[in-house]
Amino acid sequence: MPELPPIPDLLKSLVAEQKMRWAKSDQVLAEEYRKLHPELFADLDHLLDLIYNEICLREQAGDEPSLAEYQRRFPELAEPLRLQFEVHLAIESDADSSRTAIPGYELLAEIGHGGMGLVYKARDLRLDRIVAVKVIRPELAGQPDVRKRFLTEARAASTLDHLHIVKVHEVGDCAAGPFLVMEFIEGVSLESLLRQGPLPIAQAVQIAITLAEAVQHAHQNGIIHRDLKPANILLVSGGVMSGELPHAPVTTHQSPLTLPKITDFGLAKLLTPPGQRHSSTKQGTMLGTPAYMPPEQLGERRQTPGPWNDVYALGGILFAMLTGKPPYDEGNFVATVLRVRAALEPPELRPLRSDVPEDLERICRKCLQKSTGARFPSAQALAEELRRIAPTLAPALNATPLKSAWLTPASGGEPIALDKSVTTIGRARDCDIRLTEPEVSRRHCRIVRTSDRLFVEDLGSQHGIRINGQTTNNGPLQDGDHLELGPVEFIVRLA
Repeated sequence: MPELPPIPDLLKSLVAEQKMRWAKSDQVLAEEYRKLHPELFADLDHLLDLIYNEICLREQAGDEPSLAEYQRRFPELAEPLRLQFEVHLAIESDADSSRTAIPGYELLAEIGHGGMGLVYKARDLRLDRIVAVKVIRPELAGQPDVRKRFLTEARAASTLDHLHIVKVHEVGDCAAGPFLVMEFIEGVSLESLLRQGPLPIAQAVQIAITLAEAVQHAHQNGIIHRDLKPANILLVSGGVMSGELPHAPVTTHQSPLTLPKITDFGLAKLLTPPGQRHSSTKQGTMLGTPAYMPPEQLGERRQTPGPWNDVYALGGILFAMLTGKPPYDEGNFVATVLRVRAALEPPELRPLRSDVPEDLERICRKCLQKSTGARFPSAQALAEELRRIAPTLAPALNATPLKSAWLTPASGGEPIALDKSVTTIGRARDCDIRLTEPEVSRRHCRIVRTSDRLFVEDLGSQHGIRINGQTTNNGPLQDGDHLELGPVEFIVRLA
């Protein structure tokens, strides 16, 4: 029988193993290790070390562990756990205040993150308004190339003033690094909406026209986005899009979430004036999401950025809105890059959705041509061609409008109306529906309401969501469905 390592070494190896398993989405809990190694965790100090490791892993995954939960799971450690949480919160508070303190703004909650930055819901203390503040990740603030890209986004976006581009209020720099202050958007990404399936054809065309005209505005101001994709399109409530079909009955197709806004100019490039030398992305460098990026942007040779880059991406977004999937997606970055490079002709839409008109398929495939010269010469030309065929695309008249929606607590209580286009549920103070149960995460999930449907999306919660007993990350909600968030259960009601 092999000899066991000394206890301190065994503890280190178990902590390392727990980190590795969590990184692979195998969220093993402290109880499992305690059951396997009772001799090690008979020492409560060792058990506390393992519990603390779990707490840190949960926070890294976006959850907010509570003292009450851990005291219930480990009642024999109630007082040590209380002290441990107090110390941990004090350390985190000090670290957060030193890393993300932005003069003139109160950071309320983290609402998004990417490879380069963190986005917070914040209060502008001078103007007393809610805004979104994007700051560079603390671990990247010292890297000159990342800092340069972050400032490129800030400066590029701040020059644009268009209804369908997220407005930048301020660009600044402080001890936490460079930051930009933007309008706060109450909505969801187009990517989230497409997880529920393709859009009605008329609605997809309306959004595509609006996006093309917003992109044309950026191009006219000398800026190419270069990372257009559904994740960077926010859908918000209210207003009328520039692509609205004439004489279309609003009640049958207009959604509270059809006003798109383009965000994230992290890969933006400035168009080079004639006679000036172009400064391109370093040879061999690949940035962004290959499923929506043109082949010349994924190539090894230097390419001069131009409007054709964004025209291709607009075609990819239109393809996704019509089919529910990107034009190219091989499951991983490298395979998708190779597939885009190898494609000689754009993929066809009609085999995936037979009701797409031939003219619309032709327009979409023209955007996705491998040769830049074979695409539309500008985003405006794309918008005009879509406008030409728009009157022939009658909106779906058989969609049943969703007049009202609400949640009824299964344990009894007053119904909770779902009047907003996006309703967040969790323990955080800024959630629309605030629950106090420790198994409910700080921002557990959100319910999205459009004109004719309702769906729920998990926000990275620890205990997940269940619809009619089935665990899911997101899914549609029908009248009578049972929605479970940890121990809390609601009955969905629609009219």
